[in-house]
Amino acid sequence: MILSKKEGAKYCIPLKSCYPFHTELLSEAGEKIFEYLKKVDMREMTSTVVFNYVGREKRDDETIDALLKKQIQNPIQLEKSIRFLEKENIDMIIDLGPGDTNSRLVRRISPMMKCISIKQPSDI
Repeated sequence: MILSKKEGAKYCIPLKSCYPFHTELLSEAGEKIFEYLKKVDMREMTSTVVFNYVGREKRDDETIDALLKKQIQNPIQLEKSIRFLEKENIDMIIDLGPGDTNSRLVRRISPMMKCISIKQPSDI
C-alpha cells in the first residue's frame, strides 16, 4: 500500500484475506479446477454471466472452464465488469459473502448502482 501511494494511488484498501486469490500463487489450484471442470457436463448459459477476469460475458470462442481457471489465477477487472453491467442497464448488484468491500468498491465505481450486501442467510 505504501508503494502504491508513492506511485500515485489515491485509495488503498487492506483486504481481510489470508488467501492469494486472483494471483499466480493460485495457478496450481486453477489447473486442478480446470481439470475437474473439463469432466463436468456444462450446458450453455441461459443468462448473462459477467466473467470478472475479462470484464464481460463469454464469447463464442471461449469456454467456461478456461475462463474460471484464468479468473482464479489472474487479477479481476472489477471496474470493467461494472461498466459492462451499466451498459446492459443493470441497476442492482447483490454481493454475497463476508464483508462489504465489493459493495463499497461498486458504489465508488458506479454511485447510481444499488448494491446490497448479504453476508449470511439471515440477511436475506
